[in-house]
Amino acid sequence: MPVHSTGWDHRYSGREWLLGDGYLVRQDLSTGRLLLLDFHDGIKVSGGEGTVRVRTLARGEEWKSFRRPHRSWAVDRTGSTVVWVDADNQRIHVVDNGIAAARAGDRFTALSPARLLDTRAGLGRPGAGPVGAGGEVPLQVAGRGGVPQSGVKAVVLNVTVTEPQSDGHLTVWPAATARPDSSNLNWTAGRTVANLVTVPVGSTGKVDLANLGWGSAHVVSTSSATSADGDSPRHRPRAYRT
Repeated sequence: MPVHSTGWDHRYSGREWLLGDGYLVRQDLSTGRLLLLDFHDGIKVSGGEGTVRVRTLARGEEWKSFRRPHRSWAVDRTGSTVVWVDADNQRIHVVDNGIAAARAGDRFTALSPARLLDTRAGLGRPGAGPVGAGGEVPLQVAGRGGVPQSGVKAVVLNVTVTEPQSDGHLTVWPAATARPDSSNLNWTAGRTVANLVTVPVGSTGKVDLANLGWGSAHVVSTSSATSADGDSPRHRPRAYRT
């Protein structure tokens, strides 16, 4: 069953809307349905979007005509419902989309920025001095800078590399786990670079940072938010340009 759009003007598939992490709601004009597409298992090279899991949320003749999101139908990105009105705008329908709503503990709690690591001043690890090439820093985050001592699943860190002696990159990951084959910061020699990183907290209350450059570099890290008693980020740590 093809579910992908076949034209830029949406003649076959109507507008679509992101819902949660990995879900998409789309109006299928050709079959008169409102669909929920689940992309968590990815898309196979052969078959395209026809290989993803699909659930029908609504069906009827009114869905064979273009219906504008926010006017005729809407999704609750943080809840578990999809809402639409009949073609005559007389009745409102609410349907459970089958996706568990986020609990309060799944959301991030903002913190007053607090510096947890500064290798220039010996903060966060013994002794002042840059991190050598290939060097790792185990950083205690639980119980410091407003981060709770226990129950923390993930932390948002503003990580900065300064005074690097060569090109390189930095990786941040939960302590007591294998280091991922990915980077959170990339830099060239002599350049100061910062990035916002969301990383799960290891079972020891720590995260690890590795300088994977050819030369030494100073590293500074500041906490800004935490996630407690919820799902920690999947796959590799998330990085956001700042």
